[in-house]
Amino acid sequence: MRVVVSPGAIEAAGVTGLARQLAGGGSVPPIELPAWGVRDLGRRLSAAEVHSLRKALLGLGPGKELVPRDPDDQVVGYVCVGRSVFDHAGGRAGAGTLRGSATPTPVVAVTDHANLTWQSPLRGPNDDSLGPRFTVTAGMYAPELVSSRITAVQGEVAGVYDTRSLSGFETRICAQSGFPAVSSELVPVALIAAHLGFRLAAAVLLLDEMIDEGGRPQGDATTGG
Repeated sequence: MRVVVSPGAIEAAGVTGLARQLAGGGSVPPIELPAWGVRDLGRRLSAAEVHSLRKALLGLGPGKELVPRDPDDQVVGYVCVGRSVFDHAGGRAGAGTLRGSATPTPVVAVTDHANLTWQSPLRGPNDDSLGPRFTVTAGMYAPELVSSRITAVQGEVAGVYDTRSLSGFETRICAQSGFPAVSSELVPVALIAAHLGFRLAAAVLLLDEMIDEGGRPQGDATTGG
């Protein structure tokens, strides 16, 4: 299985092993989005970046023309980063361990997402030969495939603008709905994957600080913690 790695995950500890495990082993290196010209998913993507992201998900290298997905190419893997959301029991949501590693590495195998930004990278003129203008994301995730290859907790992830500082709305919805994690890198890729007709085996690698009730990571300098 082809695996795409987000800009934020490239420097994360253990991401190379995680990507290879998700791919099912083998020698094919993961597709790193910055090499395709997508360097930041936490902002509005340009038309060129959307085009490059489509090519990365399709596994098309430089100089290749954008073409519809092969019907036999059904699932693409994706590794990105996020943060745990506070829980009042004091535990850390989404804690798992990479197989073969003695160090706990929190990972969430995504079952679904909630787009709290209300934004989509799919805007402007649409090429109907590639996929529909308005995508259906129901049932697009393949958490069972992630969990079969990586020790991870399955859960729904909230898509936010900035994982280091949640808005009041994002904080409130996360608290009410019990999302185990938030990410600014998941939803844009998921929407384009669904547009192309892929299912997504998405693994969110959680960073160290947990989001607290104030909407910021615990210990962040802006909170005084």
